[in-house]
Amino acid sequence: MIEGRLVGASDVAGNRQFITSGNLVENPTAHLLMIDDAQRSRIKVWGTARGVEGDGVLTAHLMPAARKARAERVIVFTLSVWDSNCPQHIPQWIDAAAVALALAARDNRIA
Repeated sequence: MIEGRLVGASDVAGNRQFITSGNLVENPTAHLLMIDDAQRSRIKVWGTARGVEGDGVLTAHLMPAARKARAERVIVFTLSVWDSNCPQHIPQWIDAAAVALALAARDNRIA
């Protein structure tokens, strides 16, 4: 995340087809679908996107420290509108670690 109406993400080295950057040069219209499986909610975001190359500070800010890939550029998404969406077709997702903790707590109560 950058700030305000902007969202950014590092674009890491891939298969050298430049599909993302090539598509954005042709048409900057972009859409994001953000899904929270555990809470069964999603947000649809519409806007425009552009690639930013050569901004080391921005790239370092958006590249996760533990990630071993090499960032080639940053994709900056400018939000135009957003809308929430019904959860009807989002499958319920439960983290295995959360289930293990709940079962351990249950087992402790039983014991």
